[in-house]
Amino acid sequence: MKGSIYKALQRITNRGDYTRFHMPGHKGRSKDDLFSYEYDFTEIPGTDNLNSPEGPIKEAMGEIANIYGVKKSFILVNGSTVGILASILSICNKGDSFLIPRNSHKSVYSALMLKEINPVYLYNDDANESYPMVNAEQVEKAFIKHPHLKGVIITSPTYHGICLDVKSISKVTNTYNKVLIVDEAHGAHLKFNEKFPTSSVDLGADIVVQSTHKTLNSLNQGALLHVCSSRISTNVIKNYINILQTTSPSYPIMMSIENSVLDARDRGRERLNQLLYYYNRIEKELNNTPFYLKGSELLSSGQVFDYDKLKIWIESPKVSGVYLSHILRKKYSIQMEMWDYNGVLAMMGMGTEEGDVERLVYALKDCSHLIGEQYVQKKNIYSYPITKKCINPWEAINRNKEEVLLMESVGRICAEFIIPYPPGIPVLVPGEKIDKNTLLFLRNWEDSDIMGLNEKKIQVIK
Repeated sequence: MKGSIYKALQRITNRGDYTRFHMPGHKGRSKDDLFSYEYDFTEIPGTDNLNSPEGPIKEAMGEIANIYGVKKSFILVNGSTVGILASILSICNKGDSFLIPRNSHKSVYSALMLKEINPVYLYNDDANESYPMVNAEQVEKAFIKHPHLKGVIITSPTYHGICLDVKSISKVTNTYNKVLIVDEAHGAHLKFNEKFPTSSVDLGADIVVQSTHKTLNSLNQGALLHVCSSRISTNVIKNYINILQTTSPSYPIMMSIENSVLDARDRGRERLNQLLYYYNRIEKELNNTPFYLKGSELLSSGQVFDYDKLKIWIESPKVSGVYLSHILRKKYSIQMEMWDYNGVLAMMGMGTEEGDVERLVYALKDCSHLIGEQYVQKKNIYSYPITKKCINPWEAINRNKEEVLLMESVGRICAEFIIPYPPGIPVLVPGEKIDKNTLLFLRNWEDSDIMGLNEKKIQVIK
């Protein structure tokens, strides 16, 4: 008997011409036989226990820590989300304050809610949520203004590949004796090739969280938490991971995490050199086409500190990313990682092959003639509105709520996350006031593209 999920995935995988430029990083090409029911075990003699490892799992985590050069590494089978949660909860007590960029991953807000932690927000100077410009000066100003902050979390690389000056930020956190957590979910590969941006494990971060499934070869949900300094209690971190993470961990996922790191150690430098060559080739081939690579533009103009070239961020002044993604998928069987009105994002990983790149280049050149002014659907969705926090998120979700029409919500306090997806950055966080600018911004999106809206209605505090 074959169920709905199996049938849906079969419809995709049975298309022999299907090209993956989306997560996970193995692109369906891992040679490890990890899907076999033969390796789906539980905690019995010889298999060890992830919650209290003393055997092979402990050995694997020790080897991973040696490879990354950190104090302690924890295997995570619930993704980077559980690592972010455990990191913040292990540092903060109820009522503490923590510094976060306003465009942080939803898991950061979840941690605040679980322990009633008060957020102090860092906003981008230009409100541009796709390429954040959080810098050491901003962090230091926040520490001076809010001396009781326990620490800060930053994201580097971002979903789009933008890297921050983590070293400078870490100097500030050390000066003020604050904890620096880096959400490096998209950077598990950075350690393995010096031509890529430097990993935060080598830049002074206290805790670094990585998703091995995003760019390395592990199965989905595979992730790591690295403790990098003596400022962090590994026992407290371990306790929170055990509280938050499943007590029935997947052995195939754990095997794939270990194997992906070992594979990166042994051949990561060579593979990443190939992927860097692919990026440069795409950039060269797109000359004299309507397309360009946004990451390269930002890097060459000095608008960002560094850029991870596993992310192929394609834009054009003549076409929306929504339309381009549709053409690539329907006509050329190429699936992008994300798309919005400004462009598309293709993600390379350890499983990316030259044929994938050739196909993408061919498709972009071939469809160039289809792109004319009649397909322009550009909308300014980078400049997120600056919102006002009225009450803390953890307070908002516990208040009585009511549903109102979005058009009638100005002046009300939002009671849930309003998140365009993609890219997945909250426009509204529970506890923030809905104003005219936010309303106008949301009207640029289709209702189906927004998590939290239901038939043009929104949940507000009653």
